[in-house]
Amino acid sequence: MWETRIRKAGLSSIITFVILAGLTGGGDVGSEPLPIDPAGTRKYLDYIRLTPQEIDDWSARRSFLFGKHDPEMGFLLDNRSERHGVDNSIVHYQYDTVTGARRMLNHAAKACRINTYGDSFVQCEQVNDGETWQEVLASHLDEPVRNYGTGNSIYWAYRRMLREEKARPAKYIIFNLYENDHHRNVISWQRIPYGKRGPKSIHPTMPYLRVNPATGEFTELPNVCPTPESVYKLCDLDWIYATFKDDFYLKIVVARENLKNGTPERSYESISSLAADFGMDVEVNNPQVLRQTAETILKQAGMYATLRTIDKVAEFCKASNRKLLFVLSYGSIHVMRKYIEEGIRFDQEMVDLLDKRGYQYTDLLEAHARDFSSFSVDFDVYHDRYYTGHYNPAGNYFYAHSIKDKLIEMMDPKPIPYQENP
Repeated sequence: MWETRIRKAGLSSIITFVILAGLTGGGDVGSEPLPIDPAGTRKYLDYIRLTPQEIDDWSARRSFLFGKHDPEMGFLLDNRSERHGVDNSIVHYQYDTVTGARRMLNHAAKACRINTYGDSFVQCEQVNDGETWQEVLASHLDEPVRNYGTGNSIYWAYRRMLREEKARPAKYIIFNLYENDHHRNVISWQRIPYGKRGPKSIHPTMPYLRVNPATGEFTELPNVCPTPESVYKLCDLDWIYATFKDDFYLKIVVARENLKNGTPERSYESISSLAADFGMDVEVNNPQVLRQTAETILKQAGMYATLRTIDKVAEFCKASNRKLLFVLSYGSIHVMRKYIEEGIRFDQEMVDLLDKRGYQYTDLLEAHARDFSSFSVDFDVYHDRYYTGHYNPAGNYFYAHSIKDKLIEMMDPKPIPYQENP
């Protein structure tokens, strides 16, 4: 309230911050004693909290151009240009002002039967609008493919799907499951795991899951900053601490910080408590056990969140008479090499669920393994053929043609190029 009045009065962000610090106790200012903080949680939250100037710049689109505020989703992607494409070229991103989808080029005027959801491997980060796998598919199928991708979690993509399918429904849904999205399902505020990463993204709050595979908990939670004004609460240390002090992911991140700073004992109690909640019989009393326990808990929570979300995506599509194709995508050279050279994958539990349920899916890890077998090059050389961090244009072509056969099998009527009498 005080902050709103000050801002409407036209005072500077710096003055706003100083006054807020005195009124709320932000920045450890005020008459109330600070809470007991043995793990260093408050200190870390103080480090990552936003400043009014950062939020001003984000709102005015002067900085953090990756995304703009959205009440439900926390953010949506916005028009921008970045020099991070093939050969260090500039990549241009444009998004429809009505749909929020990435700009469609091929057959954009036609009715759209295919909507796609997922993270940055759906959004197609690091390639231009016309180089995405959706545009490759659209050109080949002679009909448009809408791109609702962004850079976030599987649960976030599910929430986006629920919203967009009300406004612009499609008969066919392609839903991407990227290797690094599982842990993101339980992120309430992106700055908790990502910290301060420069002016690309402000790393806002967003909808998330609270889960526990030991108890079966699966709680869907909303974005805690749904209005532009509420984002300014992320400047107030007392509010941040009260809101996030018990956050699941924060406990993991603080444990990592304590390990890095040589004070692992500060997180023994919090991680021991989490382990007990997750049904783990482990005594956390040294750095190695702390590290292993914290990362095991996070992996279990993330994968469980994904498995439950997969079922929710499928339930929605079945109830609304949509056809669904999951795509398993990967980018990590370590993950891909492990599978290609040793046949080991970290997400076998997810593949088992897809098989057990009879869900339609394309596994790009397996597709790359088959493709690699036709080359006589080192795996690093093979990987560079398709990736510039994310897929390069060749990688997006590989994605499109790896999924097209299963997609076409699902479609009725078939796309014009696949009709007997077009």
